[in-house]
Amino acid sequence: MIISNRERTKKYREQEEWCICNGMNINSGMMVECENKNCPIKWFHFECVGLLAAPLDEWYCTDCNPFH
Repeated sequence: MIISNRERTKKYREQEEWCICNGMNINSGMMVECENKNCPIKWFHFECVGLLAAPLDEWYCTDCNPFH
């Protein structure tokens, strides 16, 4: 799932920790969700994980990537 940072903030405020920057990157506009349902972070800024565009397939963070 891909959402804007603004939309993410509204929908998922109950989650305290998100992204590897722990929410410090307030300038990043888009976020991607890790497909691992047990990912402790779940949401990542495109910029923080090196994405320039939305992934075409499922996306896993580096900690959850089955091929990592």
